[in-house]
Amino acid sequence: DGPIPARIRLVEDLGSEMFVHLVIDHEGEERRIVAKLEPPFAGQPDEKVRLSLRGTVHLFDATEARRATVTL
Repeated sequence: DGPIPARIRLVEDLGSEMFVHLVIDHEGEERRIVAKLEPPFAGQPDEKVRLSLRGTVHLFDATEARRATVTL
């Protein structure tokens, strides 16, 4: 539960960690986010969730080149 509304696109369960692919709306444009989580995570594709950003955040530009790393 956080201030950012999102929709789950895909959940990758790798056993010891999970990657949750999300879509958010940013200024009228769809933006994709991938969150690395420790299991368990019960979310399903197309489910609407709310998230907060914590820990290390890697930011990429449109060419998918890393632009910055920020710790929150």
